[in-house]
Order: sequence, then C-alpha cells, then structure tokens
Amino acid sequence: TEPTEVAIATPTAGAVTKYTLDGTTPSISSATYQAPVRINFTQSLKAISIKAGISSAVATSTLTLDATRWPAPSATDLRPLQLNLQLPTTAIPQ
Repeated sequence: TEPTEVAIATPTAGAVTKYTLDGTTPSISSATYQAPVRINFTQSLKAISIKAGISSAVATSTLTLDATRWPAPSATDLRPLQLNLQLPTTAIPQ
C-alpha cells in the first residue's frame, strides 16, 4: 500500500533476469535486474530469465499502491517538481 522495493529471484544459476515496469513483455533489451526494484506507484512488474539464449516464461506481478497517497505520474501534470533539499550547515575546514 506504500512505496516499496521488490526483489526478483531465479532458481537457474547463471541466468540473467530482464524486467519491465510499464506492462510490456520483457526482452533481451529490457533493463537487467541487479538490485531490488523501487515501486513508487501502482505498476505491473514483468520479468524473464535468460540463459544460453533460452528465455523463461514471463512472470507478472501487479503491485497496487494507495492511489490517493501515491498517484502515478501524469503527462498532463505540468507543475514543476519541487525538491526540498537541506544543505549541510557545517563549514568545511580550509
């Protein structure tokens, strides 16, 4: 129900895992899984494992977050992104 990280595992030693977050079927050119995937809004995670040119079946998981608290980005939302950064207040020794 809130942003999280999702780990992907394959039982096949030496296989490379490829994934997508946009609902498309992953392929050899998709992102390579290297660390847990951050899910910030409702998304469809799809993954395949590839070894020796042979692909597994597609594994799919739809991760649903509370859309009122964690809405998906909108192409029509033209508001500027606001980042509230706090810089260190300690002086750097010379």
